[in-house]
Amino acid sequence: MTTTPTSTKRIEYIDALRGFTMILVVFSHLYIPDITPLNKIFITFRMPLFFFISGFIAYKANEIWNLSSYTAKLLNKCRIQLIPTLVFGLLFSYIIRNHDFLTFAFDGYKDGYWFTIVLLGMFVVYYTYNLIISKLYTGGGYLYKNIILYVLAIVLCGIPYLCGVFGVSFNNSYSNLLCLPLLFNYFQFFVLGLIARQFQDKIHQIIENKYFSACIIILFVALFWWLQIDSQHINNSIGLIHRLLLLINSIGRLLVRYLGLIIVYSFFRKYQTSFTQATKIGSSLQYIGRHTLDIYVLHYFFLPNITPIKEFILNTQHTWNSPNIVFELFFGVSVALMIIAMCLLVSKVLRTSDVLAHFLFGAKIKKEETN
Repeated sequence: MTTTPTSTKRIEYIDALRGFTMILVVFSHLYIPDITPLNKIFITFRMPLFFFISGFIAYKANEIWNLSSYTAKLLNKCRIQLIPTLVFGLLFSYIIRNHDFLTFAFDGYKDGYWFTIVLLGMFVVYYTYNLIISKLYTGGGYLYKNIILYVLAIVLCGIPYLCGVFGVSFNNSYSNLLCLPLLFNYFQFFVLGLIARQFQDKIHQIIENKYFSACIIILFVALFWWLQIDSQHINNSIGLIHRLLLLINSIGRLLVRYLGLIIVYSFFRKYQTSFTQATKIGSSLQYIGRHTLDIYVLHYFFLPNITPIKEFILNTQHTWNSPNIVFELFFGVSVALMIIAMCLLVSKVLRTSDVLAHFLFGAKIKKEETN
């Protein structure tokens, strides 16, 4: 087993991958609440990939865990994740959506600002787990620690489904306050990122196998196509068969998420030389990737009303060879990049103040040099 040494050096292809994922997020939000043809594909891996990257970056080898370090890390994450979300989220909710604080607080999606809250919850679970496990395991045992954490993530993912089986609603005001349904759903991908970072040498050996990519892509396409057909059978079923089909469909959708995530990660890893600072696309994606928090909290303010465009795309959404898909891609990406550029410009202005940069975007306050 090999582990990644602690390092502050950024991994270029991971920053580029994060930038790519941020573009997909803005792209998808352009067309919401309608599920356009390309969004059906992107939605399978878009958010799982974001949490995977967060877990990948979060892992640090040989960290010392005690109550002091635990508290310091947690307070730092609260500052970075919570303050920007509350400031921009409440502004957006009040000004754009005409919602009050309680409506925002008890909305499971926080008017779109759920991601940072869920990510904070993941860090709480991860840090607490590390603190507890450090008292139980004084030596190695990385593999067992990972197995336990991943099993925990799968159990959390299954809780909403079990509640549904027993007729208990998991989506209530209290769980929505902390975005628990989303936390339980996506935590497995955060843990997968942690594991991928720890065992990246072995994982990369698998990825570089000449048959691996072909198998994963074929499985993704076949399963994605089957899910589109299976949805029609579910709508026509009733009773126990309906519940069984829903369970099978849910497992299929989860597998598609994993397959899509693996395909995109493998692509960026395999062609990482194309995503370095030396290339134009690499440096651009990395710049976006290093400012994802800024873009995320600001982009909702710049989303335009494109209802006529969505209607044009959705008119032929079942015709997969339609030129509307090409239009959807180029129009969506172009507008998404313009929105990102506006967000980066506003961020640049706000970051001229070290205090605003610190509290709104989690930047470290620069220490004044003394002669």
